[in-house]
Amino acid sequence: VSAVTARVRQAPVLPDPSQSAYKRAWAAFEYDIEQVHSGDVPLGRILVARYVWMDGEILPAATAEPGDRHELLLEPYEANSQIHSERQFHLDDVDLDTPMFYDVGPLTED
Repeated sequence: VSAVTARVRQAPVLPDPSQSAYKRAWAAFEYDIEQVHSGDVPLGRILVARYVWMDGEILPAATAEPGDRHELLLEPYEANSQIHSERQFHLDDVDLDTPMFYDVGPLTED
């Protein structure tokens, strides 16, 4: 697990979960890594998969906006096959060669 400080560069537009048959979903956010505290994450731009709905409820990650700074715990996206079958929201205009990670940190802020 890598610990980083990162700033949201781009956030996806998310629908209201009450209008969806899906109760869980994650979204890809584009971040600029400002500092790597531990682990192996490249400085610069990355994509981060973060849960935005759980049990039909909106999670704090869903409200992330460009410019917001977050402390994240990241693992390589490929190492987390369990999320590949979940409902997903992606950014429209992103370089597909951008490294992608999964946020394994807490789902709530308490």
